[in-house]
Amino acid sequence: MTADAFATAFMVLGVEEAQKLIVELPNLEVFLIYDNGNGENQLLMTNGFERYLTKE
Repeated sequence: MTADAFATAFMVLGVEEAQKLIVELPNLEVFLIYDNGNGENQLLMTNGFERYLTKE
């Protein structure tokens, strides 16, 4: 539920404001995929999120 709440908040805030909020919450790990405005996908991942990724 917490992840869903943050995902919704980030969608409403937009990328720039979401980034500001992410900085203010150092215990929150985030992986965002968003449109950069030019029709291209961009990634934003906090340093600690990598531990949740698996290689298979």
